[in-house]
Amino acid sequence: MRVTDVIENSLVSASEGGVSRQHRSPLYHQILLVLRQQIEDGLYRTGDRLPGEFELASRFDVSRITVKRALNELVRLGLVKREQGRGTTVTARSAPLSFRATASGRIENLRDMGLETQARLLAFDYVSATANVAEALEIQIGETVQRAVRVRSIGGEPFSYLISFVPERIGRSYEAGDLDASPLLSLIEATGAVVARAHQSITATLADTEMASELKIDIGAPLLIIRRVVFDADDIPVEYLEANYRPNRYEMSMELNRVGETTLFPVPFTGDFHSSD
Repeated sequence: MRVTDVIENSLVSASEGGVSRQHRSPLYHQILLVLRQQIEDGLYRTGDRLPGEFELASRFDVSRITVKRALNELVRLGLVKREQGRGTTVTARSAPLSFRATASGRIENLRDMGLETQARLLAFDYVSATANVAEALEIQIGETVQRAVRVRSIGGEPFSYLISFVPERIGRSYEAGDLDASPLLSLIEATGAVVARAHQSITATLADTEMASELKIDIGAPLLIIRRVVFDADDIPVEYLEANYRPNRYEMSMELNRVGETTLFPVPFTGDFHSSD
């Protein structure tokens, strides 16, 4: 199962009806999410007809009015067209571009996304380290750190919202414009630091107002969040990153090998899932 499926399933009940009346998201929006994901996954292809209103109402155990509202939203998004007497048909559209990362554990891969995608700088400033930033960078709460906020795109479509923090001594070595031209790791190493390793974790979060606007998604939409600390050769933290990804435009893959006779472990289980800032 893809991570996208796991997150989408958090919005839709596993009950037979397929939607949850306890969830804060309206029923029509839950149906919209399911149908949109099925279209993006190729379950319904260009030219295919979606099930009719009566069938969908029965499948999701909702009223026809609720189904009709969901279908009208799909029309607004340009995913389907509705014609009298012909039903709802998936329209021609290009599959959304996505970035695939692998868990190979190679520190060099941290630059790959920066070289293969485009970043737009939203903010560049110096702030006082909060408790979580200070802990990650192993500095005192309140110490000055350089903070940058960027949106990364592929094919002109945004897929990640990045918030990075670096110690002031490193941040003063480059300017805002440099982040538009070079990956942050390259700027860090230009100071003489040697990036040696990184530790990161992955979980799920929800898009706030700013993220939703920049990533062109709904407020409260599910996102993947990767929190990463990068260390230099002296094992001193040189960057803390919070990277928020649209799950339908970012995919992480991992190879599994058998260890011993009965147990499967991810190859770099104690290594780092790699992406880039």
